[in-house]
Amino acid sequence: MPRFEVKQSRNLELTSHAGLGLIGQCFEAAQVEAVLDSRFPVSQGMKTSDIAKSMTALLCLGKSDFEAIEPFRNDRFFKKALNLSKVPGSVWLRQRLDAIAGDVREYTDELSLRLLERTGAPITADGAYVCLDIDTFVMNNSGTKKEDVSRTYQGVDGYTPIAAYLGNEGWNIGLELRPGKQHSAAETHFFMERVYGKLERLLAADRHVLLRKDSGFDSAKLLFQCEAERERLVPLGRQLDYVIKWNPRKQDKAAWVASAEHANAFSEARPGKRCALLSQQLERAHGKERRTLRLIVSVTERSIDKKGQHLIEPEVEIEGWWTSLDAAPEEIIRLYRRHGT
Repeated sequence: MPRFEVKQSRNLELTSHAGLGLIGQCFEAAQVEAVLDSRFPVSQGMKTSDIAKSMTALLCLGKSDFEAIEPFRNDRFFKKALNLSKVPGSVWLRQRLDAIAGDVREYTDELSLRLLERTGAPITADGAYVCLDIDTFVMNNSGTKKEDVSRTYQGVDGYTPIAAYLGNEGWNIGLELRPGKQHSAAETHFFMERVYGKLERLLAADRHVLLRKDSGFDSAKLLFQCEAERERLVPLGRQLDYVIKWNPRKQDKAAWVASAEHANAFSEARPGKRCALLSQQLERAHGKERRTLRLIVSVTERSIDKKGQHLIEPEVEIEGWWTSLDAAPEEIIRLYRRHGT
């Protein structure tokens, strides 16, 4: 694989996609050819690794259509930077990718892990915790007729992929395309099973992992899965904890105000506004299984708004976080608020 030097020259051959040189180095570090060509061999024609590298390079350039490969078929830099034997045409690219689409996921996951391992990528902690952030995001495909395009939670038509980001650097160790209408929590336990396996490979046993999710993932099934994974890791000398935003759904806000008053937890933030932090142990059920989990709840009551207007009825706002940590409520909230940053 050629190495690239950046220097001033009088060469008149210019390219607008010089960054592909770095993409090619990533392919080499991850051993794309060794992994894909051994699993998907061909007796004649173009190597599977050339197909995969060409399509990945297009995606890195922001081009998702197969036809976008055509201008690069006679591009010397494209071929050399990616170390390709041949550059495929659009029809061949589509047909070959369709042929391996159902089997290639586990190998692309393996390549992602190899890239992090073989390049010695730093995975830094946020204080005492290496954070694992799980989230969904929206891909706007309005006006298209692609398969599984549907209404997303942001009110546009498209997809709602789920992703897992590790460490302060935000290394992506899990990414799956989903229909736009799919709820965040639906089938997420399968996604988490794959992500948990990658943590043991990427992190030393003494790294304390903190899992963070927003309220879209507040389900008993996913919480119980977190607890089961924590218990499984204990004999291995590993530690996993979580902070997951609570979805209050149809909670009685007046009852939470009464609980805060009973605990004498309210403090005045300003005239007409008082706040309380509660830490409670609540039982949740999933099927026949029951577990007692810790919930941190923030209760805010306003009788005067920020402009000084007195309200006829007090406004009550409640927020909450499920957690396995024993830390103070203020620390739990601080840790969660860095989720997604």
